Formats: sequence, structure tokens, C-alpha cells
Amino acid sequence: MHIRVLGEGRSAAAAKCLAQAKGYTLAGEHELCDLVVLSPGIPLSDDCVASYRRARVPVIGEMEFGLRHLRKRAIGVTGTNGKTTTVALCEYMFKAAGQKALACGNNGYALCQALVDHPEDVDIFVIEMSSYQLETASSRVLDAAVILNVTPDHLDRYASFEDYRAAKMRIAHLVKLGGQFYQDIGIEEAALCLTGLDRKYIEGFKLPEHRLEFVKEARGIKFVNDSKGTNIESVIHAVKTLDGPLILLAGGLAKGGDFTKWAHIFQGRVKKIYVFGQAADAIDKALRMGFAVEKVKDLKEATKKAFHKASVGDTIVLSPGCSSFDQFRDFEQRGEVFKQCAEEFSDES
Repeated sequence: MHIRVLGEGRSAAAAKCLAQAKGYTLAGEHELCDLVVLSPGIPLSDDCVASYRRARVPVIGEMEFGLRHLRKRAIGVTGTNGKTTTVALCEYMFKAAGQKALACGNNGYALCQALVDHPEDVDIFVIEMSSYQLETASSRVLDAAVILNVTPDHLDRYASFEDYRAAKMRIAHLVKLGGQFYQDIGIEEAALCLTGLDRKYIEGFKLPEHRLEFVKEARGIKFVNDSKGTNIESVIHAVKTLDGPLILLAGGLAKGGDFTKWAHIFQGRVKKIYVFGQAADAIDKALRMGFAVEKVKDLKEATKKAFHKASVGDTIVLSPGCSSFDQFRDFEQRGEVFKQCAEEFSDES
């Protein structure tokens, strides 16, 4: 079978790797193919994708390609917020109970790559699934799945919130007959349901990087890295969770959310907001009447100005409310840059 993989980055590389491992032939740009595999960043509405579909060539995503080659137990996790923490917690609990588990998928370790790297030494795959990855997923191979929550997000890609929610709901159809499906529950409850393990196996778990991650404290000022906070609701969660006063660093590539939703929550909690990236003007317009908002060139300038402005007891938090792709490779790189800036500027005399 000839396969054409569309896209760049980790997902595309992983799909190519699995295809070669399974003996498929990778087709070039102008060669005929029997199947097209998409990176999640390419929408089904893309002109190139549409041309293949008109030619009746099947089009699936990297996630579905991996699911078609999955032969071990697997559980799936989706939701607007909390996906990565949930799969990390499930993996931690399984391992604490002596089981060979692996977290993969949308958390940065593509399912296709995980299948190549671990053909025999994993008993259960814990798979994070984004709405993009679920758009073409159809293989009923999950032993259990959960939708944690669905709030408006990625409205730059979907025509409506209903379309976005429908993409998330597709995970229910990936559960095997007799498997378990859960919806609208919290991270800890989801992990307990999906693993079937006792609560004692949660003990000692630490949040993954870039999710309300404490970086350091310098001169009485705390730095918190919440680079994974890429939508409106995740920023609200961060502001509610952290002790104030807060200096918020926000911005990036807007995803169609309504930044005015922050105004009520920020009152009495956020003392200053530095905004950067493509969404800077939109955030400024939404909040300027009630808050001290300053537009800056980039995250580095935002962090430096925030530290100079901060007082003892303040917390500087990067919780962007936007994707990173206007200035960074991904949210991980954005978080690492923030942590480097925190070290650099807090060491200045």
C-alpha cells in the first residue's frame, strides 16, 4: 500500500516511522497513493485534503493510523482542559500498581511513534486525544474513555462551538463493546475510573511541566509557568487557583475565544497584564477599561517588565490563553523560554 503523509513536525514524522515499520510505501507529492495520513494541524477543509477526497482516496489522521495498529489495552482521554494531567496521572497510577503503562498522543509523544518504540514492552497505552485528532478517528479499540469537559476553544478552526463539541464526542465511538465511557468528571475521578485502581496509587504524583508549574521565588516574587493554558477557561482556572496579587503574561495566537470573560474573574486578583503576540490587541481591547494592560513585543520583554514592576508577595504567571504558534514551536518551548527568563532576570542586581 502506498501512503502519503501530509504535514510536518512530530506527528507526521511518527506516522512515516510507523508506516515504514509496517512495510508501507511512502508516496511522494505527485505519486498515486492508497491512503492519506494527516498531521492534526491540517484541517479537513484544506484544499489539498479536499482534492484527495474528491479522488476517493481515504483520508485519516495520525491518531487513527496509530489506532489501526494498536494491539494492546488502551484508554483514551479528551476534554478542553486537563487532558495531559489526566493521562500523566493514569500512567503514574498504573506504574505504581506494577503495570507497564505509557502516556502518549497529544501530550507530545505521538501514538504512532509510541507504537514503534514500544512494540512489546507496554501493556496499556494511555492516549491523550485532541479534537483535531478525533476528527477522523473511527477505530473501536479503546477499553475505556473519558471526556473531562468541553468549553469553547479552537473556534478559529471550527465553525461553531457545537462543531468543536461534536469532534470531542467522537471519542465515545472509539470504545469497544462492553468498554467504559465517562463524561464531565474531574481529573482525579477520571483517573480512578479509567484505571480501576485504589486512590492510594495517586500518592506522590506531581503535575507535569508547564501546568501551573512553580518555577522559583526571587526577592519575594514567585514565578509560575502555565504555558499549557492555551484557552480562556484554563486562564480562569489559573487565576482562581493561584494566590494573588497576580501579574499575568498573556497572548499568542488567538483561537477565537472571548477575552471579556476574564474581566469579572480578574477583579481583585490580577494587578497588571502584559500582552504579546497576535492576540495582544484583542486582549488589550477586551480588558483595558478595567485593568492595567500593557502591550509588549514578546514574552521575554513581558517577563522582564513584570519582574521590575512586581512587589514582594506578587506572583508572575505565564498563562497565555492562546496557542503558541505565532512566536514559538509549541507550548513547551514557550514555557522553557519563560523559565529561562525567570532565571535570567531574577538574578539581575
